[in-house]
Amino acid sequence: LNETVRREIEEQVGNIKEGIEVILECAHHQKVIADDVLNLSKLDANRIELVSAPFSPEKIITSTMKMYRALISKKNIKLGFKVFEEEEEENNENLNNENNENEKIKSSSLKN
Repeated sequence: LNETVRREIEEQVGNIKEGIEVILECAHHQKVIADDVLNLSKLDANRIELVSAPFSPEKIITSTMKMYRALISKKNIKLGFKVFEEEEEENNENLNNENNENEKIKSSSLKN
């Protein structure tokens, strides 16, 4: 294959891999929603305990941006963020949240 065709194929393969990652993220988000419905009934029966765990806002934002990239690009919206290293280190030391809440926060914040 000539070099141009090879580069185009590599780019397409990269795009396909990224698309698969987005599909997996969306599937995970759907699972979180289904788990929340089940957890609500457990909460009503006092049979569930929420556990707080450390999290990274940067990872949440990056993951959310990937999930909505196609929708964002269709609407010609440019989206990005920047993490300031000093603030990240100081602020992330004590960040805790219930894991499933992170999924809802990231989706809700971008939708709004």
